[in-house]
Amino acid sequence: MSEKCDSCSAEYEAIYWVPEHVWQKIKPKQDGFGGLLCIECAHSRAISAGHVLRFSGSDNGWGSDE
Repeated sequence: MSEKCDSCSAEYEAIYWVPEHVWQKIKPKQDGFGGLLCIECAHSRAISAGHVLRFSGSDNGWGSDE
């Protein structure tokens, strides 16, 4: 199963989580919650917004804003 990045149109299979306060600054569709970004576009947009994303692997759930 793959997704399609709304920024560069690349297909990707990685599943990742970004803190909500960062996602609000980098999301591709600014008029709602939707949108998909590949890791490369998410990282690039985060850097431009003044954030550094650190990716780590897990087989047990999602991240947390807490």
